[in-house]
Amino acid sequence: MIDRKTVEDFIRFAKKEIGIKNLVKIKLIPKREGGITTAGYFPNKEIVIRVSGRHLVDVLRSIAHELVHHKQMEDERIKGDEPDIGGPIEDEANAVAGQLIKKFAKAGNEHIYESVKKDLRKLIREEVRSLIFHDLPNDLNKEISGRQKELELSNASLEQVEAEAKQISKEEGVSQHVNEISPGVYKVENFFDSDKTVSSFENGIKK
Repeated sequence: MIDRKTVEDFIRFAKKEIGIKNLVKIKLIPKREGGITTAGYFPNKEIVIRVSGRHLVDVLRSIAHELVHHKQMEDERIKGDEPDIGGPIEDEANAVAGQLIKKFAKAGNEHIYESVKKDLRKLIREEVRSLIFHDLPNDLNKEISGRQKELELSNASLEQVEAEAKQISKEEGVSQHVNEISPGVYKVENFFDSDKTVSSFENGIKK
């Protein structure tokens, strides 16, 4: 279920940020309609956004994207009914939409990322190795990137893991220990374990 209040708040926010004079009708639809896959802009008539099966932040990004096209139309930068705009006009809509999402989140609306966080954390638990992130908070990206590194190292040789420990200890100036967390599986960790640690590094030097 899409949070309609947040959608309405975002539309008002985007209208002000973009500088739209006359807001076009925005219609949220539950499924594909009239060739619309995720979103569509019908110049000076309406914006149509599909909401089913999508995260709130993705819906907001689509709204922002189409609102940018509406602003471009108001500024007479789009001529006539162009179903496939492309080029610099499309690039601008993509870039501004991303900026609006970040600004809106920082203005006390970080909850727009919650459904994405839940799904990504589920993927992490399932040990998915490759993920693509869009407009996510830095702390979440760091959390996921760290988990990906852990997964990569779990399949690495001892030499590869030691090289990672050496690099971290040199760059960060803190001791790093290579611990054997299960037979033949090694992990770089901050603490020394007499039963598990197979090698240690300090300032890039193996001890």
